[in-house]
Amino acid sequence: MQALAAMYDPYSIARLAEHTIPETARCLVLGVGASRIAAHLADRAPYGEVVATDTDHTHTVRHPRVRQLTHDIATDPLPQGPWDVIHARLLLGHLPQRDTLLATLADVLQHNGLLVVEELAGTWPFSVLDAPDLHEADRLYATYGRAFGAVLAAQGVDLTWSRRVHAHMRNLGLDVDTQVHAATWTGNSPGTQLPWASAGLLRDQLTAHGMARADITAFRDLLRRHDLRVLGNAAVSTIGLRTH
Repeated sequence: MQALAAMYDPYSIARLAEHTIPETARCLVLGVGASRIAAHLADRAPYGEVVATDTDHTHTVRHPRVRQLTHDIATDPLPQGPWDVIHARLLLGHLPQRDTLLATLADVLQHNGLLVVEELAGTWPFSVLDAPDLHEADRLYATYGRAFGAVLAAQGVDLTWSRRVHAHMRNLGLDVDTQVHAATWTGNSPGTQLPWASAGLLRDQLTAHGMARADITAFRDLLRRHDLRVLGNAAVSTIGLRTH
């Protein structure tokens, strides 16, 4: 979780900085994880209310003006709205009822409220920028991407969701802006620590979906090399503004 926060918090915060947030804003951060998004919003809205939800707050960043709520968006009712800012990162794409949940979130937006949904677009076949053996690094990244994508799909993750959010928000009557960001990472940095950990944790599932164990080991070894340079998965940030 810390690797995800290190990779994507700066971009998420930069996106929020593009918009005026009232000092009295009510802000809801769904699936807060280890991110600093809730703390950032609490600093932006010192006279407002910030609620950070997750099923487990072990890694949640503490802030005196952030109320932590143990909550499962898939089964629990939303905290009472309306909300000036709702933020959900790497959350809805994992849930089968994502379309219904998005509509529910749009419904509890305050006038001029922001709905921020951020997801990743898998770019594994195009990730490697520099490596001791470019061909082999490309092969390992592409092999991992195919197997990892299959693991996610088997878990019900919609791998196209990052691109579909924009149209769904427009259909809900929001004014929508989508931007994409990808950063360069070295080996053994947050951008490579995340796939290193995932490949180890999901070793059996990756093998079941066609990635040889030897390739998993080679891939993880590659991710530790300081002479590796990769482009991280693209963060697709979609912000919907309720203007009526």
